[in-house]
Amino acid sequence: MPAADTVEDIDTTVGPARAHHYSVARGVARATLVLGHGAGGGIEAWDLQLFARELPPMGIDVILVEQPWRVEGRKVSAPKKQLDAAFREVVSDIKRSGDALRRLVTGGRSTGARVACRTAADLDVDGVLALAFPLHPPGKRVTETRAHELAAASHACPVSVMQGDRDPFGSPVQVAASMADLDAQVLVIAIPWADHSFAIPKKATLTREEVGIIMLETARRVVLDRSQSTGPLMTRPADFSSLS
Repeated sequence: MPAADTVEDIDTTVGPARAHHYSVARGVARATLVLGHGAGGGIEAWDLQLFARELPPMGIDVILVEQPWRVEGRKVSAPKKQLDAAFREVVSDIKRSGDALRRLVTGGRSTGARVACRTAADLDVDGVLALAFPLHPPGKRVTETRAHELAAASHACPVSVMQGDRDPFGSPVQVAASMADLDAQVLVIAIPWADHSFAIPKKATLTREEVGIIMLETARRVVLDRSQSTGPLMTRPADFSSLS
């Protein structure tokens, strides 16, 4: 796990949260991406660490938000009202500090994605990046409540979802279909072979490193292009030189 440039404890109304800053080393950052973690783990998740390590060289500051329940060492996630309050207050603090005077995109993985969607309008962000959005519990039908979280956020800003092809919490097709049913403009990016943790099986026809390249290039274009409504996959060809 890469060491953060700065780790900041932030008092919230539901307990102390922690912001891990991964900053652009040279020049001025073009955008800030603030990501929350899921209910089953913390900021050590593979996808969050991938973005923290690789997006700053692409001109994007990354801030990983550790929820108070994790900071306090609890094993069970807090109720959604507490999660929303903590994330809202941390991002508001980041905005006041001046770190987000540039473009600001929020997001997270799984439960963290839901939190980002529910708080997007209040925080007036430029975009939401949802990683492995848990559309429904595994083995159960799609619930309207979770689909409406994505749809509601899309009315406030551009929303993009990265979803593994094998995600038991909802496939990319299910997410896209639920958004079509709600007439919501949400970009859904399918990650080949990936499950809810973006892990791939041994029989996959691509490597984990290649999955990482897909996710990084998608995140870069979503943060730098789609939040300006220019489209993440149309403005310029991919450039993977920063990953070599």
